[in-house]
Amino acid sequence: MGDVINPRLAQPYTGVHLFVFVHGFQGNSFDMKCFKNIIATALPEAQFLCAQANEMDTEGDIFNMGYKLS
Repeated sequence: MGDVINPRLAQPYTGVHLFVFVHGFQGNSFDMKCFKNIIATALPEAQFLCAQANEMDTEGDIFNMGYKLS
């Protein structure tokens, strides 16, 4: 993929992309591995996190799960 250019700065983006994958209801971090592998093929320099914070309590309060994820 080519460099992304910020129109305000007119310079190529040189940072690292970070992808945070969060599973859904009654899921786990392994559910996100397929997405991670596909994106890693296209962006090998990117960093990835497959969240595990809420694996044991996917039916919990959405605000508490958001807090644990952060």
